[in-house]
Amino acid sequence: ARDSFERALAMFIELKDDYRTIMNKQCVAVTYQKEAMEFQNDSLFNKAIDLYKVLLPKTSKQFPEMYASISQNIGSSYRFLNQYENSLEYLKKSLPIQVQLGLYKDSSHTCNDIAETYLDMNRLSQAKTYALKAIDLANGFALQQERYAYYVLYLIDEKAQNYQSALANYKKYQILEDSIFSLKKTNKINDLHIKYESEKQGLKIATQESNIALLDAKNSVKNHLFCL
Repeated sequence: ARDSFERALAMFIELKDDYRTIMNKQCVAVTYQKEAMEFQNDSLFNKAIDLYKVLLPKTSKQFPEMYASISQNIGSSYRFLNQYENSLEYLKKSLPIQVQLGLYKDSSHTCNDIAETYLDMNRLSQAKTYALKAIDLANGFALQQERYAYYVLYLIDEKAQNYQSALANYKKYQILEDSIFSLKKTNKINDLHIKYESEKQGLKIATQESNIALLDAKNSVKNHLFCL
């Protein structure tokens, strides 16, 4: 993936396409971040953070959505490095921009990241505030993030030994988990139905074309015999 992004990056630099140049540089940084998460490699997290930070001043005014995305990625990377204050600094830079732009999926994701960071710091009150905010932002827009927010609330209440509330939040998480599974199953059935109908229509067209070709051949033979 990184090799592909870097080849694309070289092309966009040559084309002087500033937006796609920055976007592909961000994608290169994302590959380091994902690789760092996969192998728990701190040096790769730092590599990703360094690349992200180079891009921040280039996006702050011209591309606010990208600026918010990069800030969020820096914040989540710092959390994996257990640098919680740095994590919160960048996550909180990202959040108001995402909210202002109406990016409900992204803003709820950021709220969940902030809630988890506060949870890791054992600041449970702040963690709960942002988990609830994630639910509010995700409701009707981002089912996955809403589901995860309830899971974070369950972890918060369990840590606070509020077991009744923890159980209630875990049940809500499980209900949304089941809803997502049902939705995926329905989408899969619909996808297979569309493929089946397309294949059936394709066979129908092929049969019609074959019949037309056969009819043309028969007519050709008749015409040839008539000319004789």
